[in-house]
Amino acid sequence: MTHNFRHDSWPQRIQPQLDPPLQLPFDELAERNLRFADPPSDWVDLFDLCSTESPAGQVVLPGDIVVYMPENYQPTYAYPLIVWICDRASEKWELLELMPEISTRNYFGVCISQEHTQSVIASGRDNSAPSLNNLVYETYCQIREEYNIHTERTYLAAVGEAAPKAVNLLLNNPDWFDGAVTIGGQFNKSQLPLAQFLKLRGKRVLMSMRSREDDVSIAETVEVATLLHSAGMEVATRIYDESDDVSPKMLSDINHWLMDSVLEKVRA
Repeated sequence: MTHNFRHDSWPQRIQPQLDPPLQLPFDELAERNLRFADPPSDWVDLFDLCSTESPAGQVVLPGDIVVYMPENYQPTYAYPLIVWICDRASEKWELLELMPEISTRNYFGVCISQEHTQSVIASGRDNSAPSLNNLVYETYCQIREEYNIHTERTYLAAVGEAAPKAVNLLLNNPDWFDGAVTIGGQFNKSQLPLAQFLKLRGKRVLMSMRSREDDVSIAETVEVATLLHSAGMEVATRIYDESDDVSPKMLSDINHWLMDSVLEKVRA
């Protein structure tokens, strides 16, 4: 069972074909949709906001929430969502730019940063600023108000320093997320919140490392992966001999790993 979000009554519509068969240039697709006699106003707004340089686009929702919308969005299909966690607001755009390199059509994406919340708390202007848990929850609810997102196919993702936060979010909220993807980062197995380990069985984690990282970081990541596996989670670890922080090979592997998870649920 997933978390009881405000719109838990929405039907979950699953189609076996993950990539819609219609493949048209974005401008032509927008023009066709706007030919309807009475197009929904949100469609018109959506095409106005989307980037015309890309078949897919980034849409800004109220509250300055930037969402990556996949190419040829089909409202009748419940899409998986990738929630990127980052430490600095400036990283939001960089991480969302990775989305089309993972897949242009298979996922929605959003990036959440605690930087604004931390600055507000430090200034003393608002002691009730939301926690990371609340930020994720509120952002998720807002995205579901606008788009058809599958409640049981939400994945966390993070690069570098934010990686442990993504894993901890999954461990603390196993009813909310199906899995997590990390690239790099320094983990400490003694700090893993495993109080809900009975709900973790079957949750999936992909932990990617770069060979140029120090031996201690790699060893700690492997230890954490082993501990998560012992809690009943499906954990995959990969080491890349790459010079880039995030390489095309890593992103391609993330797409295949996510699709394996989605198809596994379709077949179940």
